Amino acid sequence: NYEFIIPTDDVLNEYNFLYKNIISSISNLVKQNQHLKEARDILLPRLMTGMIDVDSLALADPVVNKARPTESAYNSEASINPSVPTQSITAM
Repeated sequence: NYEFIIPTDDVLNEYNFLYKNIISSISNLVKQNQHLKEARDILLPRLMTGMIDVDSLALADPVVNKARPTESAYNSEASINPSVPTQSITAM
């Protein structure tokens, strides 16, 4: 015999609410990714052949390095917070 725990209606409703939001987010990200792929496929050949001139573009502030931490951030011992507990997971 097997015992099953049947969740309450409140637990099921909360799960459904969270699940719908996650699925909706995934769906939106998949659509955005598809649009970005299409834009890349159109723009990249034009940039490579020179059909689009980027020399005349004036960028106010480069965005490339803003999303990445500096190399020193990876190597700095100060970036490790010893007061935060860690947990290791072992796969079997």
